[in-house]
Amino acid sequence: MVETTERVDRLLGELTREEKLRLVSGTEDPEGTATGYLPGVDRLDVPAFKLVDGPLGVRAEGERATAFPASLALAATFDPELAREQGAAMAREAKAYDQDALLAPGANLVRVPHCGRNFEYFSEDPRVSAALTAGVVEGIHDEDVVATVKHYVANNQEHNRTRVSAEVDERTLRELYLPAFRAAVEAGVGSVMAAYNRVNGTHMSDHRALVSGVLKGEGGFEGYVV
Repeated sequence: MVETTERVDRLLGELTREEKLRLVSGTEDPEGTATGYLPGVDRLDVPAFKLVDGPLGVRAEGERATAFPASLALAATFDPELAREQGAAMAREAKAYDQDALLAPGANLVRVPHCGRNFEYFSEDPRVSAALTAGVVEGIHDEDVVATVKHYVANNQEHNRTRVSAEVDERTLRELYLPAFRAAVEAGVGSVMAAYNRVNGTHMSDHRALVSGVLKGEGGFEGYVV
């Protein structure tokens, strides 16, 4: 870990501003398979980084992949170890398509019956969601792929998801919406995806209180937010 930190510090000192911006903004995957793509920096031997969709399996564009059971069905087993096995299996397919990060698992609660992505989430129960989320994260990391838990936080409807504001009080956030994400962080998740919606009026990608304060400050998350 110390060696990695020292290497990162050295690279940061050698990167130009333009190179730093390319590493955090992304571009189109030249091979057309990845959902997200960060170009590398050849002169410093920094490789490209590929992110692929995946709550129900790998969605590498133009490629075949296994259709795994929906997260909702996986949670019906109440078996975190099985979740770990499924996470590992999905990660192996991601590696087979030369992907570095899997955009999974989905950890939002099933709160609205007609939410268009309930099948990608685990449960209406925060403890069940937390246990299954941790299992999938651990399985993905067992295969040396970065797990990306999503969608942080209170993403419980698809209609107008980029404009809607979820008005949630503090107790509800902490007792219902946050436990699965806390479990992911405790399981060592490498990445968290911010939700598209707003929470209490602020878009999640701009939400200092919930991202910098709760996720990073209180939760101790040290990975990257996408």
